[in-house]
Amino acid sequence: MNAYTITEKVTFRLIDKNIEENIKWLTAQADKLLFGSKSHDYNSGDVGMEDMFPCGFYSAYTFIYQKLMRLKSLYEADGDPRHESVEDNWIDLLNYVRMSYAVIKFLEVDDNAKEEKEKK
Repeated sequence: MNAYTITEKVTFRLIDKNIEENIKWLTAQADKLLFGSKSHDYNSGDVGMEDMFPCGFYSAYTFIYQKLMRLKSLYEADGDPRHESVEDNWIDLLNYVRMSYAVIKFLEVDDNAKEEKEKK
């Protein structure tokens, strides 16, 4: 078991509180984009989730991997990015993960319903 000094314990609590506040802020920003401006831009036509995730899990994996590679590139680059900030990419990644999870869970439920129907 680790023995921490009082100062270290207080520091950890402050870090935990700061992380919690940052996660809440980041999630709120992601919500604004996912359900607000980007939703309007991406969902104003006839494009549905089945179009965005034509290969189910593999489409989700590809989106997430591409965003991770973009972040890697931004962190390794010299200077500031011209078009998308690191923060913007973290928010996008969070939204890709959330959308992917929702789509994958829907596909699992849909597959289970089909299996049950086939049994009858």
